[in-house]
Amino acid sequence: MLLQPSIQQQQQQLYDAQQAFSNARAEFDETCAEYESTMLVYAPDYLLSRLRAAQHESEELGDEVRNEMLKGDISVDEFMKRYRDVRKVYHSRGLRVEKAERDVTVLM
Repeated sequence: MLLQPSIQQQQQQLYDAQQAFSNARAEFDETCAEYESTMLVYAPDYLLSRLRAAQHESEELGDEVRNEMLKGDISVDEFMKRYRDVRKVYHSRGLRVEKAERDVTVLM
């Protein structure tokens, strides 16, 4: 009987400690999930696919500029300026893709 209050107090302390642990574990799991989803964006395969997509977009933009010139919507001088800039970006991205395919650490 003399130990009853002590046991109840220790049970309460244990319960409080379990609650604190449970809360900390939930927060830890949430932080880990956020970290994992963030790190996926920086995975080499993902970065390489985004770079390829950007290169493809540059190619499409070059085609659009060419079609505008062929339709007569822009002058030859304007075409040369815009097309040269677009192709420069396209080839720059292409070189980065080739380099990344040879050495994935380039993307890190």
